[in-house]
Amino acid sequence: MPTAAEGLLETVVASAPVVLFALDAEGTFTLSQGEGLGFLDLSPGQLVGESFFALYADRPELLADARRALAGERLRTVREMNGRVIETWWSTPNLGPGTIGVSVDVTEQRRAEEQKDRLLTILDATPDFVGIATVDENVTHLNPAGRRMVGLPLDQPLAGVRITDLHPPRAMKRLREDAFPAAIRKGTWSGESALKHIDGSEIPIWQVVVAHRSEAGEVAFFSTVASDLTEWKQATEQLSFQSRLLDAVGQAVIGTDLDGSVTYWNRAAEELYGWSAEEVIGSPIPDLTPADPMPARTEQAMAFFGRDESWTKEIEAHRKDGATFPALVTNAPIRDESGDLVGVVGVSSDLSKLKTLEAELRQAQKMEAVGRLAGGVAHDFNNLLTVVQLHLQLLLEAPDGNAALVPDLMEIQSASRRAAELTKQLLAFGRKQVFEERVVDLRDEVRGMGTMLRRLVPESIALDIEISARPSVVKVDPTQVQQVLLNLVVNAIDALEGRGEIQVQVDRTRLSRAAAAEVPWRVAPGDYARVTVRDTGGGMDEEVMARIFEPFFTTKEEGKGTGLGLASVYGIVKQSEGHIFVESIPGEGTVFRVLLPAVGPDSSRAETDALNSEDGPRAGRGSGTILIVEDDKAVRNVAVRVLESQGYEVVTATNGKEALEIMRGHPSPIDLVVTDIVMPEMGGVDLARQLRRDRPEIPVVLMSGYPREESGVDVAEFSVAFLAKPFTVSELLETVRGALQA
Repeated sequence: MPTAAEGLLETVVASAPVVLFALDAEGTFTLSQGEGLGFLDLSPGQLVGESFFALYADRPELLADARRALAGERLRTVREMNGRVIETWWSTPNLGPGTIGVSVDVTEQRRAEEQKDRLLTILDATPDFVGIATVDENVTHLNPAGRRMVGLPLDQPLAGVRITDLHPPRAMKRLREDAFPAAIRKGTWSGESALKHIDGSEIPIWQVVVAHRSEAGEVAFFSTVASDLTEWKQATEQLSFQSRLLDAVGQAVIGTDLDGSVTYWNRAAEELYGWSAEEVIGSPIPDLTPADPMPARTEQAMAFFGRDESWTKEIEAHRKDGATFPALVTNAPIRDESGDLVGVVGVSSDLSKLKTLEAELRQAQKMEAVGRLAGGVAHDFNNLLTVVQLHLQLLLEAPDGNAALVPDLMEIQSASRRAAELTKQLLAFGRKQVFEERVVDLRDEVRGMGTMLRRLVPESIALDIEISARPSVVKVDPTQVQQVLLNLVVNAIDALEGRGEIQVQVDRTRLSRAAAAEVPWRVAPGDYARVTVRDTGGGMDEEVMARIFEPFFTTKEEGKGTGLGLASVYGIVKQSEGHIFVESIPGEGTVFRVLLPAVGPDSSRAETDALNSEDGPRAGRGSGTILIVEDDKAVRNVAVRVLESQGYEVVTATNGKEALEIMRGHPSPIDLVVTDIVMPEMGGVDLARQLRRDRPEIPVVLMSGYPREESGVDVAEFSVAFLAKPFTVSELLETVRGALQA
C-alpha cells in the first residue's frame, strides 16, 4: 500500500500538464502519467507494458532519442507529435537501468515565439526607426534602420543603452512630460520630436509611442516608431522659401487646377486683385476679365498648352471692388512627373504705371520733336533777321539816305525786333536759348519782381506772395527765370477772367528716392528750389493739360494769344535742367510747380556773391584783320560790309575747313576769327577747338541763334565772346572791339 507522500506525488503528477514516463533497459514503458497525455490522445497508464520502439517504429528520430537516453545520455529534444510541439527532457534514474522522461506541450509557446520572430523580421525590414524599451527606459530592441539613424553599429549589443542615449534633452523632456503619460492614458501618442546621433547632431522625427500592458493591466514596455523628417523639413523650407520669393515679386502669381479651382494665390495677387488667399484657394477662380470671356480665353490657352507653350495677352483686368486696370497676363502649363497636364500657372503684371510712362514718353518725344523743329526754324529765321536788321541800320545811317523813307524803315526795324522776340520764345521752347547763368537766390528774384507783379495783376484779383525763410539758391539765367514767373502769372490772370486769387510761393524741398519715383518724368532725388503758382480759375481738363506746353497751342480767342507763353516756360525750365508740373481740376483752379536743382545744402547770399564774382570781358577799340566764317551768304556779306565800313580788313570762309586753309595761306596775320557754330564740313566749335590747340593767340567769337546745340559744348571754353543772332550793327562792333582788346 503506498504511503501518504507517495499518494500525494502520484496525485500531483497525474494533474500536472506534463507527461511523466519511464522506460526499462529494453525500452518498455514502466510509467505513463500526467494530464499532458491528453494532448497525445492517451490516458494515464495506457502505455505501461508497451514497447517504445514498437510504438514509434515509423519515427526514426524518436527511436534515436530513446537509444541515446538508454545509453545514459541526458538530453533535451523538441519533436512534433500528434500535431503538437512536444519538448522532452531525458535523464537516467539512480534506481537501475532504463531512462525517465518529462514531456511538455510547448505548441502555443513556439507559435508565440515564431510570431514574435516574424514581427521582428518585419520591424527590422522597415525603413523607419523602431525601438522597444522597458518602463525604466532601458532599450531592449532597435531595428537596423533605427541603428543607422542614430549611428549605432548593427552588431553592437544593446545592454546598457537607454532612451536618453537616443534622444536630445529637449526631446527627452517631451517624452517624459507628454508622450509617456499620454500613451499610458490613451494607449498611443504622436508628435514631432528628435533623435540624437552619436556624433551629437539632431535628427527631426515624427514619433509614435505605444504603451503595452501585461495580462494584469500594468504597463510592461513601450514601443516607438519614428520617421526621419529631415528631407520633409528641407522640402518644406524650400517650399516656404519659394513661397516667400513668389510673395516678394511684384507680379501676381496664381495657380489653378484643370477644373479652374485656385491652388495658389500669392501676396501680390491679393494686392493686385483685392481677394485674399483664404477667400479664393480651393474655390473657382474669380472672373478677373469680364471683357474677355473665360471659356474663349481658356480654349485659346489650352491650344498653346497642347504645344507646351505659354500664352501671353494684354487684357483689361477687374479688381474685387470693380475697378479696372490694364494687365499683362502670361499663362503656362503645369505638368506632373509623367508629363500630364495637371494645372495652369498665371503671372499678372499691372501695366498702369507702364502705360502712364509710355504716354509721358510719347509726350516728351513729341515735345522734343516740336522743340527741335521750333529751334531749327528760329535759328534760320534769326539769320534772316540778322540780314534785315543790319541792312536797315546801314540804310538808316547812310548820309545820303532818303529822309522820306526813314519812318517806313523804322516800322520795319520795329517789326524785325518783335520778330526777334518771337524767335526767342521759340528758342526757349526748343531749349536753344542763349543763357547767361549765374548763382542766384530765387527768393531775391521773386522779391525783386513783387512790385511789377502787383502792378500787372488787376485790383479785382488777390495776389499773395509767400517766400520761405530757407535759401533757394540755384544756377540759372535770372532774366529767363523772371520770364518764367511772369508768363505763369499772366497765364493765371487770363484763367481768372478778372476775379479770384493768385498765390506765388518760393521754397526749398527735398525729394527722397521714394518720393522722386512717384513724380512723373523721372525726376532725380535731391534738393530743389520750388516756385509754385496757384490760381482759383476755371481749371483745365486732361485733353487741354496734355497740350498746354505745345507751341502755338492756346485756348484764347483768335488774335489774343500766340500760344508761346507756356511753351517758352517749358523750354526755359528744361534748359535750366529743371522740371515743371501742372495739376488742374475743372472748376477748382490750376497749380504750376517748377523745380530747379538747388546749389549746395543751404547756400547763403555771401556764397552766391562769391560764385558770381568772376570778371567779364573788357570792352575796347582797335583795328586788324578779321576772318568771318559763316555759311549763310547774306549774313556773311552784310557782316563784311559793316566791318569794312569801320576800317577792318575782312576775310571770309564758308566753313571751318575752308577757314583753316585760308589762315595757312593768308599773307598777313589773322587778328580775330568770328565764326558761326552750325556749318557744313566743320562747325564753329570744332574750328575754335583746333585754333585753341594750334593758334591759341588768336581770339575767337562764336555766333549763333543758339550756342548749346547738338554738340553740348560750353562755348565759353573756346571763345572770348558770344554773339547772339539777330544782332545789331553796334552789338557786332562792340563784340569785335572787345574781343580784339581781350
